[in-house]
Amino acid sequence: MGYTLNTTSDSSHARKPCVWAATQQALSLPEILSIIFSSILDAGDITSLRHCALVNSTWYREAINYLWSDPCSGQGYTIPKMLSPVTNADMRQVYANLIRSGTLSAFWNFDKEHVEMSKNVLPGLEFRKLKSVTVHVRPFDEKLPSIEGATGVKHVTIKSQYWDYSDGSYFQYVEREGMGKILDQIPEVFPNAEIIEFRGNAEARRKHLNLMADRLPKLKTLDLMELWIIES
Repeated sequence: MGYTLNTTSDSSHARKPCVWAATQQALSLPEILSIIFSSILDAGDITSLRHCALVNSTWYREAINYLWSDPCSGQGYTIPKMLSPVTNADMRQVYANLIRSGTLSAFWNFDKEHVEMSKNVLPGLEFRKLKSVTVHVRPFDEKLPSIEGATGVKHVTIKSQYWDYSDGSYFQYVEREGMGKILDQIPEVFPNAEIIEFRGNAEARRKHLNLMADRLPKLKTLDLMELWIIES
């Protein structure tokens, strides 16, 4: 014979569809996708996670859980700000159901943007998985947004901000009276809080802190390390 029979190539080609099928099947398993997407989220690569959501319907269903588990992280937005573009009430609730951690902003009476956004976005929503909230408080802020459907929140961080004028002539921080108003509302907004910590520059009266703590029956940890406490 003038030729040799080579069966290696044929068997190799026969195996390739099986390999691809197995790979596709593996990449459709929630257990595998969970490892992939959680690694991407831990790396803070939100853009890649968004791209993953566009691959197919299976990847979308899994990726959307991670995209909305902490939607405010690295975005500089609050929960109302993230949900406000979602005009359909049912879809807004779908996304609210996925949020596990998020950010809110306190506001003052004449802060129309925050007042209107809280009024238009939060009422009627339930945040069934929301466990951790960071609340940004600026000088002169005195109201917490009412987030009625977030009774499961266990961990609250009050993050005080300050204004520092560029020429160094003026430094404005959250003062004791303003913080007192915020403290008075915490048991109403987060009645089941177990951990409350304060971060940033702010004053608070000891009596206001004690009154707040007395109204939180499940409170286990109160971190005051960064708070300027006024004893009077």
